Amino acid sequence: MEMRQLRYFVAITQAGSFSRAATELYMTQPPLSAAIAQLEQEIGTRLLIRSPRGVSPTTTGREFLRYAERILAEEREIRRRMTALEHGLTGTIEIGCSPALTSSHLPAVLGHLATAGAEVDVHYQQADPLAIIDAVRARRLDVGLLATAAAEDLRTLYHPELDVETLEHVEMVIALPPDENNLPPTISLRDVATREFAIPFRSMRHGVRASLMIAFDRAGLAPPRVRDVPSMLEALPLVTAGLVVAVVPLGFCSLIHPDRVAFRRLVDGPDPLEVYSVARSEDVELPVVRRFREAARAASNLSEST
Repeated sequence: MEMRQLRYFVAITQAGSFSRAATELYMTQPPLSAAIAQLEQEIGTRLLIRSPRGVSPTTTGREFLRYAERILAEEREIRRRMTALEHGLTGTIEIGCSPALTSSHLPAVLGHLATAGAEVDVHYQQADPLAIIDAVRARRLDVGLLATAAAEDLRTLYHPELDVETLEHVEMVIALPPDENNLPPTISLRDVATREFAIPFRSMRHGVRASLMIAFDRAGLAPPRVRDVPSMLEALPLVTAGLVVAVVPLGFCSLIHPDRVAFRRLVDGPDPLEVYSVARSEDVELPVVRRFREAARAASNLSEST
C-alpha cells in the first residue's frame, strides 16, 4: 500500500467519479483505475462500487476511507512539522541565561521568536557565564545568552569550539541604597570610593571585577573594598539594606522600584557590559539555534534603537 493509492482513493470518493478524480489529480483515468484495482487486491476486498450514477464506497470502503483520511492528515502534519523544523519554527531548545538578562533581555528574545511564528518549546536556566559555557560545551545546553565584560576571553579560550556573537553593549550604572536618592543623576567613582562593592565571585579574567578595578585605577583611586556575591542580581537586596553598592547593567533600572534601589550613571564607570550569544560552532546552523540567534539579534537591534 502506498500513500498515492490512499490519495487516489480519497479523491475518487470525494469526486464520486473516476474521470472527475483523474482530472483533479492531473492524470488519466487508466492508471488511476489500475492503482485502485491494485489497492483492492492488496487489501483483499472490494472498496468501490461503480454504478450509472457514479462511484461510491462499499461498507468496507467507508471504513477504509476514515483510516485513509486520518493517515493523509497525519502525513500532512508530519510534512508541516518537518518544514517548520527545517526553518527553526518548531522544536525544543535548551537555553542558559545570565541572571542579569533573565528579566531584561530574554523576554524580548522570546517575544521575537513568537512574532516570527515559531512554536519552539523553550527550556531555560539561570547560571553564571562560566557555568553556561561549560553546559554548552557539554551539550547540556544548546545556546547561552550571556552578559560579561570578557567576550574576547571566551573567543580566545574556546575558539574554534564555540561561536561567540556580540549582540550589544550595555552601560553599567551604580546601584545605591534608596536613602541616597537625593544624589544627582550622574556621579563619579570618587563619590562612592569608600563604599564596599558587591561583585559576582565567578568572574573571568576580564570580567566585571577586573573592569571595575580598571575604572578605579583610571580615576586615580585605590582599589575598592569588595564583597563576593553569586550574581549582580543577587547583590540588590544587600544594596537595599544599605550594606553595599554595586555596578549593574542599565536594564536593571526598569526592573527595580526606586523605593528599593537608587540607580545613578557614572561619569567614569566601568566599560559597558557585553551581551552575547554562544553556541557550539558545529551547531550554529541548526534551524532552532539559528532562529534563536536571529531573534536575539533582532531584540538587541530594537534595544539599541530605543
